[in-house]
Amino acid sequence: IRFDLSPYQGCAVGGASLRVEVTDDVGSGDVKVYEVLQPWSPDATFDLAQATEPWSTPGCFADGSPCRAQTPLFLRRDIPTGSLLIELPTSTVQRWLDTPDLNYGVLFLMGTEGHNLAFASSEAPDGQRPRLTLTLR
Repeated sequence: IRFDLSPYQGCAVGGASLRVEVTDDVGSGDVKVYEVLQPWSPDATFDLAQATEPWSTPGCFADGSPCRAQTPLFLRRDIPTGSLLIELPTSTVQRWLDTPDLNYGVLFLMGTEGHNLAFASSEAPDGQRPRLTLTLR
């Protein structure tokens, strides 16, 4: 998930949270959210970050993968369906505002094979779309 933060460039971030609407959680295990470190397009797949450009490791899944940060921004086990609020580090979001070329958003990874998480996307009705909330200083 990535958000256009260009309207907020030059602002100071006091807080940031991401809200997603979880529509299905099949299986069990850890859900981790990582900062993405490689450019990608909206039509990205598990193998391709962009139309002809592969991820540095497929799906950014492997530990040590250069396409994502190594420390998760969020970790939780067995997420129920419904609204999920994720507090994001202000330092990460501030870096995205200060250096927009490094804003590649975040990636959700499931820690167990067979564990699938579905959430409403940007095509969902307004109240269900992922939402980034910033508190500016």
